Amino acid sequence: MNCVGEQDLEPYKDAMMECYSGMEGVSKEEVKEYHCSHSPEELEEGDECMNQKMKDEGKSEEVEKIIEDIKSCIEAGKGERK
Repeated sequence: MNCVGEQDLEPYKDAMMECYSGMEGVSKEEVKEYHCSHSPEELEEGDECMNQKMKDEGKSEEVEKIIEDIKSCIEAGKGERK
């Protein structure tokens, strides 16, 4: 799961903290911990929230790519969504 954290999430921190209930930060370790400790349903809700927020800001394509990169990384690295 070394690929988690390769993305620069700092520009999206405020939206992520709002969309992913209980997320404490956007560092590599915080993102890994969050994804490994929440259900797929909770993660999907956060993904949908992020997509909508970024769509409203005209940034949906770049955020969708980041979300897919993180999902693929976690699922490939045995940190599969519960």
